[in-house]
Amino acid sequence: MVLSQYTPIRADAINQLNIPNADKPYRVKFLWFDIVSRDHGAQNIYDGEHSHSFFELHMMFFGEISYEINGEIFTLSQGEALLLPPNIPHRYIASDDFFLKASLAFLPEDIPWEIEKHKKFCFSDEVIQNVESILRQSELNDVFAPAIISGRLMEILAISIRENFDGLPSASRLTEDRRITVAKDYIRNNRSRLITCKDVAKEICLSSKQLNRIFKAQTGKTAYDYITDVRIEYAKQLLLDDVSIKQVSFTLGFGNESSFVSFFKRHCKMPPGEYKKSVKLQINNNF
Repeated sequence: MVLSQYTPIRADAINQLNIPNADKPYRVKFLWFDIVSRDHGAQNIYDGEHSHSFFELHMMFFGEISYEINGEIFTLSQGEALLLPPNIPHRYIASDDFFLKASLAFLPEDIPWEIEKHKKFCFSDEVIQNVESILRQSELNDVFAPAIISGRLMEILAISIRENFDGLPSASRLTEDRRITVAKDYIRNNRSRLITCKDVAKEICLSSKQLNRIFKAQTGKTAYDYITDVRIEYAKQLLLDDVSIKQVSFTLGFGNESSFVSFFKRHCKMPPGEYKKSVKLQINNNF
């Protein structure tokens, strides 16, 4: 289980890349991918109990590390992985003096399967090969590297889910009406505008009623809900990139800051400033 391509420089380079989100067969937002050794930036591991609003996939390449999850002890050894769904309380307990592990944090959108319980499993050589490729690409850092890394991360997820979880739909069930695909692209490309369902319907030559009927059947949500979700996710992204609340409101096409704050609070159950502090704290606690 030796990562021949691992170097601390490459591990640092990965953290500096802006990895794009995966759009097909469904959307996945990659938050970060870290490869950390005990003697490289992991001397002070946060050991308080915490949970996240995102998924975490931990993979051990060398050594052991132990977690407490809902009162149960899990020890990850070389060649083992642990998938933690959102909102699962856990904490670090102990580890070997030296270990080498990777952590992938991600948020699935339009997810075609449900995972509610954490699971420990062994990962295959295919995962190692993908991580090796990611390490090589991180050092190149050219215009192709982020996209290639995104594809490798998607393959790691696919391998892990296929081999260890049941209920993955067939490809035919994932087939999407091309009109909805175009509608989604239009919504994402106009996330900075106050577009309406009527605007989207006009783009694909349908009435608003037809649009919502097809959209609901294909995605389980209305076109309005999708517009809102895309704009909220964009706002969250800007906030975590340290864009001011005032600038975010103008970027999303709101006439004033208070209108944006009301919109965000209505859909996220908290003001944008509080959301930013909460996520930043979670991220800091993870390191």
